Amino acid sequence: VNVKESLWRSLEEDMVPSIPTMRFNWLESQPKYSKKHKDSNVCVAGEAITVEIEFKNPLQIPISVSGLSLICQSEEETTMAAVSGDESVSGAELHLASASQDELELQKLKGSWEKNAGSSSFILSEVDFSLGGRETTLVQLTITPRVEGILNIVGVRWKFSDSVVGYHNFDSAQVKKKIVKGRKAKPSPSNNLKFTVIKALPKLEGCIQQIPKRTYAGELHRPVLELRNTSEFPVK
Repeated sequence: VNVKESLWRSLEEDMVPSIPTMRFNWLESQPKYSKKHKDSNVCVAGEAITVEIEFKNPLQIPISVSGLSLICQSEEETTMAAVSGDESVSGAELHLASASQDELELQKLKGSWEKNAGSSSFILSEVDFSLGGRETTLVQLTITPRVEGILNIVGVRWKFSDSVVGYHNFDSAQVKKKIVKGRKAKPSPSNNLKFTVIKALPKLEGCIQQIPKRTYAGELHRPVLELRNTSEFPVK
């Protein structure tokens, strides 16, 4: 059907504002951070983030693991100044020890764990489990951010047999390689563990009741939509 453009404009006058207006959604209205974090995932303060980690016991004897939790850093802890554009971070806070580093680096990492335990920026879950010989299991860990800002999940720590403390840095497996000219560097898997935490939002959950499993052609049904406000904010 051929319709003149003038007719479309007349129909759209009541729906589209004639004066140019700035369009914002709930993502665009959030605080702007440095370009380094423009591709970060977005999460909401007060809502848990779940990370699944696979553990494998290479031994033929059972082992026990306790106090398994994530190692995280928030904007306040990593001294990331988004307003000033300063992307430098404290080496004492970001430097994670590898298996070949000395006791001094381990002490730095322990300091980061203690900071996690006393942090008011997020809540970490802890999991205890055991592994049989040659057994593999999948463990779910959660972190619940409480304030707006930048959140990085940088590693995981645990206690082996209630005595030996272990840890893993998610970036430790990334070996620096010379990039061939014309090729792009592969993104690190840890990039998926960087989040921009925005303020809490109203959240509705909906469920349609009384949906018939069978119906006749042309038959009219009146299902019931049940809405539940699971947030702390009123919804109009």
